[in-house]
Amino acid sequence: DNAVYRIGRKLDPDNQDPIQPYQWVDPEFHIPVVPEGTAPWFVAETSTDSSPDERDVLLFTSEGDGAPWKIALYARLDEPLPELATDADGNAVIVDPTEAGSPPSAAADVAAAHAAYLSSGDDVPEAAGLDTHDRSQEIVDDKYDGTDLRREFSGVDSFERKVTLADHPVRALRTAGGGVVAFYVTRQRLSVRAPD
Repeated sequence: DNAVYRIGRKLDPDNQDPIQPYQWVDPEFHIPVVPEGTAPWFVAETSTDSSPDERDVLLFTSEGDGAPWKIALYARLDEPLPELATDADGNAVIVDPTEAGSPPSAAADVAAAHAAYLSSGDDVPEAAGLDTHDRSQEIVDDKYDGTDLRREFSGVDSFERKVTLADHPVRALRTAGGGVVAFYVTRQRLSVRAPD
């Protein structure tokens, strides 16, 4: 939130188009447990009162012992999360992100493959087994034709996008069908070269 407001003050110093407050509504929580008690993270699938027909996923983390819960991941969902598995007490079920699943890829490996795909498209071997969604395809397509980038950066000669996993752990939950939903954050670096 602080970053959004700082950007807003730069782009709209006279506050002619103020950022509108909103409320999270209709939340569905997926709270896992560990042998020591509540896990130091949980997932919420929710909407805002300004966009009730769109769903977002948020992953909250805490350092424990009364520390605040902070949003570590936020993403707009193209479609609802699959039904998640629960234990006998109704808690979400954590999957070790290094554990091979079905298909036989660990969540951490899928996250790394997705980052490689966003950087290089279908050219990388890691992309072979990915079932990519529309937003990923838009990012990759823009890498190749550069329409939006060339419109945004007039006179651009070339550009390069490098996507890596951010310094947040990959987290994963079991689905009711035995699959895995992985939660991870990517970092994008865009290098633009103007003609000499």
